[in-house]
Amino acid sequence: MRSIWSGCVAGALLLSACTSESTDTTPPPLSSPDPSGAPSAVSSEPTAVRTPVGFESIAATITDATGEVCDVCFWLADDADLRARGLMRIDELGVADGMVFVYESDVSTRFWMKNTEIALSIAYFDAVGHYVGQLDMEPCVTSDCETYEPPGKFRMALEMPVGDLESFGVGPGSVLRYTPMPCSGV
Repeated sequence: MRSIWSGCVAGALLLSACTSESTDTTPPPLSSPDPSGAPSAVSSEPTAVRTPVGFESIAATITDATGEVCDVCFWLADDADLRARGLMRIDELGVADGMVFVYESDVSTRFWMKNTEIALSIAYFDAVGHYVGQLDMEPCVTSDCETYEPPGKFRMALEMPVGDLESFGVGPGSVLRYTPMPCSGV
């Protein structure tokens, strides 16, 4: 019998609640310009947690290099509009473990963190789900954001909060598989 490591247990617990009930699709502004054109400071008043809206949740598995399988839940960005929006203006992933960006053909698209408020790690996978590489990305709420070049062509890109990739078994030798099924209880 296989043992499930702590990252998978945490991910499996999240699977039982992979739905989004929010209907507001308008993200609040991060800042507004002052009369001189310079952005003003972000308000320090508490605001509601902002989670992804308008994305489907999908069930997936990550198999690490040793063969351990971890069940996970991801938000799916599988068209140009969803991929362009990604995790912008999001400060919490809600019930999902991350977001997976899926392309119809191999790409070498660069990612950026414009209007992204949480530090993310991104892992790239080929057409059959084999790990290609990964890197960490820093939040950027200015107009001059760094772009991050992938380590090679990829078909899927997985974003998770910094540090979470390893806890779910993502790394050299890992494989990502997703289903068209929404996340459900374990």
